[in-house]
Amino acid sequence: MQRPGLLLLALATFLGTTPMAWASGGYGGGGGGGGSFGGYRSQSDPVYDRGKALFNGRTRPHRGLEVCLSRVAEGGEPETVPVTRRSLTPYRRGPVRDVALRLVDCEAPQERLGNRLSPDEFQSLLYYLNKRYALRLDD
Repeated sequence: MQRPGLLLLALATFLGTTPMAWASGGYGGGGGGGGSFGGYRSQSDPVYDRGKALFNGRTRPHRGLEVCLSRVAEGGEPETVPVTRRSLTPYRRGPVRDVALRLVDCEAPQERLGNRLSPDEFQSLLYYLNKRYALRLDD
């Protein structure tokens, strides 16, 4: 008579703990695989986010902005190149001023971005470039 009660208790215990075991796997909220870090949320950096939006041309007054560098080519003529890690390497560990003076809009290379953007926007853009491309610029 006690065997069916014991069997029923074991079955209830098994079924009661199984959903918790499934939930703690990769798709559960706790730990496990699948990139879950137990509720860890990174802090957003609003200055970085604003600079990224400017760089990608996603801000309302500057929609479609393309950031380029103006530099002197080997032939002595000025040229405009898109901002990439490779195009920014000559300015690494240098003053911010060197990069700031060379940032232009690809569509209008005669106008510097420092003149087109507000000081806060331009500072955000420089902050983003410094962090994104690990320029380690001096102030």
